[in-house]
Amino acid sequence: MNDYKNQNNEFSVERGRRAAATRRMVTMAMFAALAYVVMLVIHITIGGFLTLDIKDAVMTLCGLYFGPVAALIIAVLVPLLEMVTVSTTGVYGLVMNVIGSASFAVTASLIYKYKKTFVGALVGLLSGAAAMTAVMLLFNLIVTPRYFGMPVSAVR
Repeated sequence: MNDYKNQNNEFSVERGRRAAATRRMVTMAMFAALAYVVMLVIHITIGGFLTLDIKDAVMTLCGLYFGPVAALIIAVLVPLLEMVTVSTTGVYGLVMNVIGSASFAVTASLIYKYKKTFVGALVGLLSGAAAMTAVMLLFNLIVTPRYFGMPVSAVR
């Protein structure tokens, strides 16, 4: 009789783990879908080539909720889906989009992971903005000249 209870309890625990993993995956997929829809609906273009991506806020919320790995996964999936469906910038846009989104969302969620307070979230968001700015400045100097075949001085 004891063996039956132990087996039943182990089965119940395993079923609970699978249910939690499924719930996490579905919720992350919903965050990704929401980020994609936000990208489609709220499209603010600055200049001819630069866009303000509100979808990064959705990706960051997912990262704050599930951690930096989830933020990274969504920061790769949503721009990939964007490239396949609506983007006109191709692989260059994908690379720059992933780098920008990941640098912001992963930095913010990584800091929040270790300091789960309002101040931790605020410091994470500000650090994410600073990291994204620094990373995008660097990668614009590295990737843009190669993609467009122009000198680095023209990009500066």
